[in-house]
Amino acid sequence: MNAAVQAVQAYWIAGGPLLGFLAAIAFCIWAYYFRSHALLRRLRQAALHALPSEAETEQWRSLARRDFGLLAAFTAAAPLVGLLGTVLGMVGTFDAVGDLFGDPSRRIAGGIRQALVTTQFGLLIAIPGVFGLARLQRLARDLETLIIRLRHEGRRS
Repeated sequence: MNAAVQAVQAYWIAGGPLLGFLAAIAFCIWAYYFRSHALLRRLRQAALHALPSEAETEQWRSLARRDFGLLAAFTAAAPLVGLLGTVLGMVGTFDAVGDLFGDPSRRIAGGIRQALVTTQFGLLIAIPGVFGLARLQRLARDLETLIIRLRHEGRRS
């Protein structure tokens, strides 16, 4: 177990200072996903029991648009921050290559590793965000369809 913790710690350190920022973005992606998912499920259950008014429907649409927009922004930011880590890692690598004193091979390897770790982390964060956002948008469309259907059935009876 100790070896696994040390491996994770070494990986985290190798990723450089941007991994903390990427972790915060990951937290925001999952927080907005779970918040929006729970809201849509509650609204669906409520709509099955009592048809929401137009004002209530517009209120949840506005909330969903805001949350979906933030989720999309965080999801788009993750690979960009990862790319920034790539650039910083490569700058470190080129600095090491230009260094004529000491052991540049260790610095080169560290720069390349930082570049790859931050890129990998950014992509690993963004991919679930893309799929999560698509799922939430589908749930929102389904809820909208349900409300329209219930309103239509209510007017006929």
